[in-house]
Formats: sequence, structure tokens, C-alpha cells
Amino acid sequence: MPQVVETFAETHDFEAADRIKRRILKLYRDDISKFAEGYESKVYAIFDDIPGQLSRKEKKYKLSSIKKVLV
Repeated sequence: MPQVVETFAETHDFEAADRIKRRILKLYRDDISKFAEGYESKVYAIFDDIPGQLSRKEKKYKLSSIKKVLV
């Protein structure tokens, strides 16, 4: 997210950078919902789970970890 990094580099303000990051993530969610009609909860579960899974040592995304939502 270059805009977030640029904002922080210019202002050294974590809150301003976080606001921009959250706005970008909201735009992603809104965009995803346009193409997920009828499957919004499943798609949001996958989208929201990505950061947590990628922060692990494996660096692989496993759909089976959110199986409860997908069923």
C-alpha cells in the first residue's frame, strides 16, 4: 500500500497512515462484494482470514482453516 507508506514517511503519524490503510481495505471489501452476490459472508471470511494466515511461518493460505464458514 504505497499511499500508506508515503503518508507515514511524510507525516510520521501512525493514525493518519492507519486511517488510509483502513479506507483502502474497506474499498477492497466493497469491491469484492460486487462480485460475490449471495456468497458475501464466505468471501468476507476468506478475505478477513488472509492476514492471519500469511503471518504464520508457512506463508500459505489454507481454505480448510475457515471450513466452518464455508459449509
